[in-house]
Amino acid sequence: MPTSSLGPAAEAFRGDQLARAAASRSSDAERYAQVLEADGLLSRERARRREVFAVAPVAEKLGRLQDELAYWITVSPVQRIVDFRDPRFRVEVSGYSRLDATEELTWSVWLWLDGENTVHDAKIVSHAGVSKGKIALMLAPDNRPILALNLAGGQVARVVWRRKLPAGSWIHLALVYRCDRGPALFVDGERLTETVYDDEVAPGDCVASVPQQTLYLGGLDRVLPGALDEVRVYRRALDEREVAELAAGRAVARDLVGHWSFDEPAGATSAENGVAGGTNGVVGTGVVTGEPGAPAVPGRAFRFSRSADQWNRRLSELQAAIAAREREALAAEQPVAQDAFDLGDVADRLLAAEAVLLHLVEDAAQDRLVAYVVDPERAGLVRRVELGSLRDTVDLVDALIEQLGGAAAAADGSEIVFREIARRLSSRIWRPVANRIPSERETWLRLDGQLARVPFAALIDRDGRYLAQSRTLARVGPVRELARPRVADPSAAVVLVGNAEFGAYAPAAGPSTRGARECVVSSWQLAGTSRELEGLEELFRRETERPVHVFESRRAFEANVLESASGAGVLHVATHGYQIADSCVKGATDDPLVLGGVVLAGAGRTRPESLRRVDDGFLSGAELSRIDLRRAELVAFSGCSTARGRVVPGDGAQSLALAAWIAGAGASLVTLWEVDDETMSEDMIAFYTAWLEGHSLASALRAATSGAFRRTKEERDHTHPYYWAAPTIEGL
Repeated sequence: MPTSSLGPAAEAFRGDQLARAAASRSSDAERYAQVLEADGLLSRERARRREVFAVAPVAEKLGRLQDELAYWITVSPVQRIVDFRDPRFRVEVSGYSRLDATEELTWSVWLWLDGENTVHDAKIVSHAGVSKGKIALMLAPDNRPILALNLAGGQVARVVWRRKLPAGSWIHLALVYRCDRGPALFVDGERLTETVYDDEVAPGDCVASVPQQTLYLGGLDRVLPGALDEVRVYRRALDEREVAELAAGRAVARDLVGHWSFDEPAGATSAENGVAGGTNGVVGTGVVTGEPGAPAVPGRAFRFSRSADQWNRRLSELQAAIAAREREALAAEQPVAQDAFDLGDVADRLLAAEAVLLHLVEDAAQDRLVAYVVDPERAGLVRRVELGSLRDTVDLVDALIEQLGGAAAAADGSEIVFREIARRLSSRIWRPVANRIPSERETWLRLDGQLARVPFAALIDRDGRYLAQSRTLARVGPVRELARPRVADPSAAVVLVGNAEFGAYAPAAGPSTRGARECVVSSWQLAGTSRELEGLEELFRRETERPVHVFESRRAFEANVLESASGAGVLHVATHGYQIADSCVKGATDDPLVLGGVVLAGAGRTRPESLRRVDDGFLSGAELSRIDLRRAELVAFSGCSTARGRVVPGDGAQSLALAAWIAGAGASLVTLWEVDDETMSEDMIAFYTAWLEGHSLASALRAATSGAFRRTKEERDHTHPYYWAAPTIEGL
């Protein structure tokens, strides 16, 4: 070992310097631990939200209220999706293998309608769920019958007949399907021929096999406003004579594989929403009640609806009671279970991802901004860097955001103005830490408060390039969550939503508590999202074995999204985003997530206030946060400004990304400002292509951003970030 050339005094001085540096780094780590205590509040809040129903002593009370609320929801004539449906109030046929007809089938039902349907496509008889192979005989809001077929080749066919079904009397419906002839619907023995809407079904297009699915009678999520009786399922296509016999009350026994008469012993089924067969709502396959040759006329029926006014009144009471119990649970002193936190676990996650964490922390009381750089490959792990005045930095943020409006970006010389402001902001919040973050590694950003609005991809590096050209960037949620890496589920479904049919908007009626209908004006169709969904569906089907479910046009409504999103592995929503200004809301709200969301099918249709409260076509962040997204690797909102939200000090924007994170999602893709649906579709396909090739989410977005950057330069002869830097990854 070579000897030191330093003298004893110099050696002592050098040792003292090293000790001071080590102490400084230790102090940095201690200060950062204090920062993470505050940063962990949001993490604990998510844990509380997810465990609230298990907190003593209110769990039992909540359970009873939920059961009752689920009852009112599942038997109501109003569309609603909830996670806690009570099985006592289902009418379902499980173990579907004997009923799994693909080439031909017949459904025969007696139907009573209480009045005009107020539900979006109420179900009469249907396969459960959203997977391919579903057949659903439904009722449109104007009482026209609808048939939806998901065929073996992946095509979705939809038929809407012109005739409206009458209310106040029993009618007989028979659906006859042969894949070489298509569907036929009979009402009281007469075949309906005129359709309002009819997808072409080619001869030989057969229904996909779904042997493990469930058959629902009367629906579960969009419940029929009336009653059913004498439901019969055949494994063949009945001819017109046999259909006429059923309509006349005579039985047809051959090839009958399911018959539900609801004529069980007293108490098992009643006209007031009883339980079919006394089996907790679940009935087996085969001829389970009645005899094959029994009369095919209605008797004791299974009723699904109640008065809408009565339902809404009771629903409001129950929701208020549950909200009160939730507040009681959240205020309880019982500790919420959490994994022990260790910054070393965060370091391990960063090492595995080849990333460095940059955490910008606001200190408004002291008017200063502080950066913490967490790098597991450098001694000391945490380094603290003072970044100067917070107030001056926020002024520059405001100026930069002003330059990212469409009109500002279109002005002559706008990129020159933008780059000058971006250069000044970069000199405050990026350049002082840039030399501590190697360019070959990903930069993970945790941004407090107003800094959450900054598009880091559009900042300027020392070489005068945008950071998107030299860095791979992503945003993270609370740092504590990095200590709990997720494991992807490759079997979880992909759900694609877009090209929603909003409907014609009614005149504004002034601000309301809900706010969205009156304050959101983005009602035009987004043609580019249709191509986006088509390209993504083709990509996922080609590159993965995941089930892929697509909801667009009239099917892209709130209930479908909520139903299908729960348990999905990837949720992609391509539609308008909205953020309601405080000035447009009457009354205060204690949950900023109710103010932002996305616009879905039916948002522009006029409907009673009682229905709008339940499903108004506006999916808010608050609603999203209450579903189960724990299997979701990614939730993407590719509409305009979906990263916006009320900024809360310490937590950043209360946006859709935060809502998805609270619901359990791994990461979100959102946009920082308005985007063009045509170019966004190209960017999204490029992003998912790179991701499915094995890139991380951050590097996949960088690849897509690079393509958008080149396209902007070719088409516009400039590279203003407005046209390429809006998408961002959040919540890793």
